[in-house]
Amino acid sequence: MPLVLGGFLVGCATGADIRLQPRIPHLNIEQIPISAGLYISPELDSYFYSEDVPDEGTIDIDFGASQRNLFDRVFTAMFEDVIEIESFDESASSVDLILVPRIEEVQIATPSQTRSQQFEVWVKYVLEVYSNTGQEVQKWSFAAYGKVNQQNYTPLSNTREAALEDAAYWALRDAAATMSFYMFKQPNIRQFLSSIQSETAT
Repeated sequence: MPLVLGGFLVGCATGADIRLQPRIPHLNIEQIPISAGLYISPELDSYFYSEDVPDEGTIDIDFGASQRNLFDRVFTAMFEDVIEIESFDESASSVDLILVPRIEEVQIATPSQTRSQQFEVWVKYVLEVYSNTGQEVQKWSFAAYGKVNQQNYTPLSNTREAALEDAAYWALRDAAATMSFYMFKQPNIRQFLSSIQSETAT
């Protein structure tokens, strides 16, 4: 059931003010026996998107509160041990690799822009992977996408705000699924993880 916020008529140009909350479910995937350091930069931790949409007002989406939860959920499920770190130097002797996620771009679309019934949110991420000495392993770019149909929302609610919040939420779930399914398939990452596991086994 879509989350309904506010009490404005759908036809009003009220814009939207959205603060995404941590809503990523637990991922049931097989862990690998590697320790990872997770660096959440201040920029990611406070990432804020704002756009003035003609005839609709200003749409603000605060992604910051949801990002720590997203990456903690994903990497805790993927790796045996995950430690949040504040710098590369801190992690050198305690983890096998360092993960640095960031948002590169956000785009939104409303029905008035696309002439459809869909509210859409795209988030382009870059995941930087480093060895525990700070050597770059790979920078992996991937896109996350979420959409909802405005017909699923009551006309007496602020459809724009509720729908964009849910579309953004589905984009974050798509990001979680993409990382869990495809991260270990990236060539340099796969090779690096294999080398770590081989060293651990000997």
